Amino acid sequence: MFVTAGEVESALNGGVRTMLAIVHDLKVTFDRNGSWRVTGGRLWRDEDWKPEPIRLQPIQYRYTPNLG
Repeated sequence: MFVTAGEVESALNGGVRTMLAIVHDLKVTFDRNGSWRVTGGRLWRDEDWKPEPIRLQPIQYRYTPNLG
């Protein structure tokens, strides 16, 4: 699952309670009328989410070159 740096920062230092919610196990089909249909699904949530550093993994960096 991906979360932004801003979401992590807000959860840790934003001074507000943060909930993390994940909807999973959805079944997505395309019906004969050309419409998408979504059924099922389960909700997992952490009502007072505080990201644990050991569970965070850096996967992207922003690099600003000196084009001087």
